[in-house]
Amino acid sequence: KTRVTAALGRVGLAGMDTKHNISVSGVYELPFGRGKIFGSTWNYYTNSLLGGWKLSGADVYYSGFPVTVASPSNYSSRVNAFGGAARPNQLRPLHVAHKSINAYYGTAVQPQTDSSGNLIPTYCAADTDDGKCVFQEQSFNAFGALRPGSLRAPSFQNIDMSLAKTFGIWREHTLAFRADFFNAFNIADYAPPDNGMTDSNFGQITGTVNGNRSISLSLKYAF
Repeated sequence: KTRVTAALGRVGLAGMDTKHNISVSGVYELPFGRGKIFGSTWNYYTNSLLGGWKLSGADVYYSGFPVTVASPSNYSSRVNAFGGAARPNQLRPLHVAHKSINAYYGTAVQPQTDSSGNLIPTYCAADTDDGKCVFQEQSFNAFGALRPGSLRAPSFQNIDMSLAKTFGIWREHTLAFRADFFNAFNIADYAPPDNGMTDSNFGQITGTVNGNRSISLSLKYAF
Protein backbone atom coordinates (compact mmCIF):
# COMPACT_ATOMS: atom_id res chain seq x y z
CA LYS A 1 0.00 0.00 0.00
CA THR A 2 1.10 3.53 -0.75
CA ARG A 3 -0.33 6.16 1.56
CA VAL A 4 -0.27 9.91 1.86
CA THR A 5 -0.95 12.12 4.85
CA ALA A 6 -3.47 14.94 4.49
CA ALA A 7 -4.34 17.89 6.69
CA LEU A 8 -4.80 17.21 10.40
CA GLY A 9 -2.92 13.93 10.11
CA ARG A 10 -5.65 12.11 8.20
CA VAL A 11 -4.02 9.24 6.34
CA GLY A 12 -5.37 8.11 2.98
CA LEU A 13 -4.36 6.03 0.01
CA ALA A 14 -2.12 7.48 -2.66
CA GLY A 15 -3.81 8.16 -5.97
CA MET A 16 -1.97 5.33 -7.75
CA ASP A 17 -2.74 2.65 -5.14
CA THR A 18 -4.36 -0.57 -6.39
CA LYS A 19 -5.33 -3.58 -4.29
CA HIS A 20 -4.79 -6.08 -7.10
CA ASN A 21 -2.56 -5.81 -10.14
CA ILE A 22 -1.74 -8.58 -12.60
CA SER A 23 -0.12 -8.79 -16.02
CA VAL A 24 0.09 -12.02 -18.04
CA SER A 25 1.48 -12.65 -21.51
CA GLY A 26 2.24 -15.76 -23.53
CA VAL A 27 2.73 -17.37 -26.94
CA TYR A 28 1.05 -20.61 -28.03
CA GLU A 29 2.05 -22.61 -31.09
CA LEU A 30 -1.17 -23.97 -32.54
CA PRO A 31 -1.05 -27.80 -32.83
CA PHE A 32 -1.59 -27.91 -36.59
CA GLY A 33 0.95 -28.98 -39.21
CA ARG A 34 3.74 -31.46 -39.69
CA GLY A 35 5.14 -32.71 -36.41
CA LYS A 36 2.02 -31.50 -34.56
CA ILE A 37 -0.97 -33.30 -33.07
CA PHE A 38 -3.20 -32.40 -36.00
CA GLY A 39 -2.13 -32.45 -39.65
CA SER A 40 1.06 -34.43 -39.23
CA THR A 41 0.52 -36.02 -42.68
CA TRP A 42 -0.42 -32.85 -44.54
CA ASN A 43 1.23 -32.31 -47.89
CA TYR A 44 3.62 -29.43 -48.48
CA TYR A 45 1.01 -26.97 -49.74
CA THR A 46 -1.57 -27.66 -47.03
CA ASN A 47 1.07 -27.48 -44.34
CA SER A 48 2.42 -24.23 -45.76
CA LEU A 49 -1.02 -22.67 -45.57
CA LEU A 50 -2.47 -24.09 -42.34
CA GLY A 51 0.52 -25.17 -40.27
CA GLY A 52 2.90 -23.16 -38.12
CA TRP A 53 0.51 -20.52 -36.79
CA LYS A 54 1.21 -18.86 -33.43
CA LEU A 55 -1.31 -17.26 -31.11
CA SER A 56 -0.13 -14.76 -28.50
CA GLY A 57 -1.82 -12.56 -25.97
CA ALA A 58 -1.32 -10.10 -23.14
CA ASP A 59 -3.76 -9.46 -20.30
CA VAL A 60 -3.53 -6.47 -17.97
CA TYR A 61 -5.83 -6.14 -14.96
CA TYR A 62 -5.83 -3.89 -11.92
CA SER A 63 -8.46 -2.92 -9.40
CA GLY A 64 -9.80 0.62 -9.24
CA PHE A 65 -7.79 3.63 -8.16
CA PRO A 66 -8.82 5.54 -5.01
CA VAL A 67 -11.39 8.31 -5.34
CA THR A 68 -11.55 11.23 -2.91
CA VAL A 69 -14.98 12.70 -2.25
CA ALA A 70 -14.95 16.46 -2.85
CA SER A 71 -16.90 19.04 -0.84
CA PRO A 72 -17.31 22.80 -1.18
CA SER A 73 -14.41 24.42 0.67
CA ASN A 74 -16.52 26.20 3.29
CA TYR A 75 -13.69 26.32 5.84
CA SER A 76 -10.59 25.66 3.72
CA SER A 77 -11.15 28.69 1.52
CA ARG A 78 -11.32 30.95 4.57
CA VAL A 79 -8.22 29.79 6.43
CA ASN A 80 -6.03 28.75 3.50
CA ALA A 81 -7.34 31.04 0.77
CA PHE A 82 -7.96 27.78 -1.11
CA GLY A 83 -11.12 27.84 -3.18
CA GLY A 84 -10.91 24.37 -4.73
CA ALA A 85 -12.58 21.19 -3.62
CA ALA A 86 -12.11 20.13 0.00
CA ARG A 87 -12.91 17.01 2.01
CA PRO A 88 -16.34 16.50 3.59
CA ASN A 89 -17.39 14.65 6.72
CA GLN A 90 -18.84 11.15 6.65
CA LEU A 91 -21.61 10.80 9.21
CA ARG A 92 -22.68 7.22 8.47
CA PRO A 93 -21.33 4.09 6.77
CA LEU A 94 -21.86 3.92 3.03
CA HIS A 95 -23.93 0.87 2.08
CA VAL A 96 -23.79 0.54 -1.70
CA ALA A 97 -27.18 -0.56 -3.05
CA HIS A 98 -28.56 -0.66 -6.59
CA LYS A 99 -25.12 -0.03 -8.05
CA SER A 100 -24.95 0.98 -11.73
CA ILE A 101 -22.96 3.28 -14.00
CA ASN A 102 -25.51 5.99 -13.11
CA ALA A 103 -25.09 5.39 -9.37
CA TYR A 104 -21.72 3.69 -8.91
CA TYR A 105 -21.69 4.32 -5.17
CA GLY A 106 -25.33 3.37 -4.78
CA THR A 107 -28.60 5.25 -4.74
CA ALA A 108 -28.16 6.27 -1.08
CA VAL A 109 -25.76 9.04 -2.16
CA GLN A 110 -27.05 9.56 -5.70
CA PRO A 111 -29.03 12.83 -6.05
CA GLN A 112 -32.72 12.24 -6.81
CA THR A 113 -35.39 14.30 -8.55
CA ASP A 114 -39.00 14.86 -7.54
CA SER A 115 -42.05 14.67 -9.82
CA SER A 116 -41.40 18.22 -11.01
CA GLY A 117 -37.81 17.49 -11.94
CA ASN A 118 -36.31 19.38 -9.01
CA LEU A 119 -33.10 18.00 -7.54
CA ILE A 120 -33.36 16.41 -4.09
CA PRO A 121 -29.90 16.32 -2.43
CA THR A 122 -28.89 13.18 -0.55
CA TYR A 123 -26.07 14.93 1.33
CA CYS A 124 -26.24 17.15 4.38
CA ALA A 125 -25.34 20.82 4.26
CA ALA A 126 -22.51 22.11 6.42
CA ASP A 127 -23.09 21.75 10.17
CA THR A 128 -26.47 20.00 9.68
CA ASP A 129 -27.60 16.39 10.01
CA ASP A 130 -30.91 15.08 8.71
CA GLY A 131 -30.39 11.70 10.37
CA LYS A 132 -29.99 9.89 7.02
CA CYS A 133 -27.21 11.39 4.94
CA VAL A 134 -23.84 9.69 4.50
CA PHE A 135 -21.78 12.72 3.51
CA GLN A 136 -21.90 16.19 5.02
CA GLU A 137 -20.38 19.31 3.47
CA GLN A 138 -17.22 20.64 5.07
CA SER A 139 -18.07 22.65 8.16
CA PHE A 140 -17.72 26.43 8.27
CA ASN A 141 -15.61 25.97 11.41
CA ALA A 142 -13.29 23.02 10.72
CA PHE A 143 -11.69 20.90 8.02
CA GLY A 144 -13.56 17.86 6.78
CA ALA A 145 -12.62 14.59 8.47
CA LEU A 146 -13.15 12.10 5.63
CA ARG A 147 -9.80 10.65 4.62
CA PRO A 148 -8.54 10.93 1.01
CA GLY A 149 -9.14 7.96 -1.28
CA SER A 150 -12.03 6.55 0.72
CA LEU A 151 -13.87 5.29 -2.39
CA ARG A 152 -12.73 3.28 -5.39
CA ALA A 153 -13.08 3.75 -9.14
CA PRO A 154 -13.97 0.81 -11.42
CA SER A 155 -11.31 -1.78 -12.20
CA PHE A 156 -9.46 -1.94 -15.52
CA GLN A 157 -8.84 -4.89 -17.81
CA ASN A 158 -7.44 -5.08 -21.32
CA ILE A 159 -6.66 -8.13 -23.45
CA ASP A 160 -4.61 -7.85 -26.64
CA MET A 161 -4.10 -10.85 -28.93
CA SER A 162 -2.26 -11.60 -32.16
CA LEU A 163 -2.14 -14.38 -34.75
CA ALA A 164 1.04 -14.78 -36.77
CA LYS A 165 2.74 -17.06 -39.27
CA THR A 166 5.87 -16.96 -41.42
CA PHE A 167 5.54 -18.44 -44.90
CA GLY A 168 8.61 -19.84 -46.65
CA ILE A 169 8.78 -18.51 -50.22
CA TRP A 170 12.10 -19.57 -51.73
CA ARG A 171 15.43 -20.21 -50.05
CA GLU A 172 15.88 -17.42 -47.48
CA HIS A 173 12.86 -15.46 -48.77
CA THR A 174 9.97 -15.38 -46.30
CA LEU A 175 6.66 -13.60 -45.93
CA ALA A 176 5.51 -12.90 -42.35
CA PHE A 177 1.82 -12.26 -41.70
CA ARG A 178 0.51 -10.84 -38.42
CA ALA A 179 -2.98 -9.90 -37.23
CA ASP A 180 -3.14 -7.85 -34.03
CA PHE A 181 -6.37 -7.49 -32.05
CA PHE A 182 -6.20 -4.62 -29.57
CA ASN A 183 -8.84 -4.86 -26.81
CA ALA A 184 -9.74 -8.15 -28.45
CA PHE A 185 -12.92 -8.74 -26.44
CA ASN A 186 -14.08 -5.11 -26.66
CA ILE A 187 -14.10 -4.69 -22.88
CA ALA A 188 -15.48 -1.36 -21.71
CA ASP A 189 -13.29 0.07 -18.94
CA TYR A 190 -15.15 2.87 -17.20
CA ALA A 191 -13.70 6.21 -16.15
CA PRO A 192 -13.89 7.23 -12.47
CA PRO A 193 -17.33 8.45 -11.34
CA ASP A 194 -17.96 12.10 -10.60
CA ASN A 195 -16.60 12.73 -7.10
CA GLY A 196 -18.25 16.06 -6.22
CA MET A 197 -20.74 15.26 -3.46
CA THR A 198 -22.89 18.31 -4.28
CA ASP A 199 -22.86 17.67 -8.06
CA SER A 200 -26.10 16.60 -9.70
CA ASN A 201 -24.21 13.71 -11.30
CA PHE A 202 -22.27 12.60 -8.21
CA GLY A 203 -21.38 8.92 -8.56
CA GLN A 204 -22.23 8.80 -12.25
CA ILE A 205 -19.86 7.38 -14.87
CA THR A 206 -19.91 9.29 -18.13
CA GLY A 207 -16.95 7.92 -20.05
CA THR A 208 -14.41 5.17 -20.61
CA VAL A 209 -10.62 5.09 -20.34
CA ASN A 210 -9.89 2.76 -23.26
CA GLY A 211 -10.74 2.49 -26.93
CA ASN A 212 -12.95 -0.03 -28.63
CA ARG A 213 -11.61 -3.11 -30.39
CA SER A 214 -9.24 -2.39 -33.26
CA ILE A 215 -7.53 -4.77 -35.68
CA SER A 216 -4.22 -4.31 -37.46
CA LEU A 217 -3.03 -6.54 -40.33
CA SER A 218 0.58 -6.52 -41.51
CA LEU A 219 2.85 -8.28 -44.00
CA LYS A 220 6.64 -8.31 -43.97
CA TYR A 221 8.72 -9.68 -46.81
CA ALA A 222 12.28 -10.66 -45.93
CA PHE A 223 14.98 -11.66 -48.41
